[in-house]
Amino acid sequence: MEGTEQAPQAQDGSSLAGLMDPGPLPDMVLGKPDAPNTIVEYVSMTCPHCVQFHTTVLPELQTKYFDTGQVKLILREFPLDGLAVAAFMLARCSGPDRYYPMVSAFLSNSSGFTRPSGQRLMNASDALHARSAASRGTS
Repeated sequence: MEGTEQAPQAQDGSSLAGLMDPGPLPDMVLGKPDAPNTIVEYVSMTCPHCVQFHTTVLPELQTKYFDTGQVKLILREFPLDGLAVAAFMLARCSGPDRYYPMVSAFLSNSSGFTRPSGQRLMNASDALHARSAASRGTS
């Protein structure tokens, strides 16, 4: 079709358009929602590479591109363990205006919440979930 742009195709036949489809949770956007360019980042709160990106690279990207309306960031949760799941749940529950500040707080202090004290928090969270599920007759 002349004049119609199609999304690039990967070798396996999947398209970029499919990668941009939102998942089951609403996308959390940093920057102007109508920015002409989009970066989709998959993050785990306990990933040291994600921490590195968010503490060193993201601030510069935000100043140069997100704050100027050129680019928006869509963060997609990709938790690698239970601690990351719990951290993302807290960030989501904090509301859309507090989501990125919460994510930033967790990533900036990730060494503190991934230590044994963080594991104790996760164990307590698991126990609370189990008690709640038992009281509802579910698992």
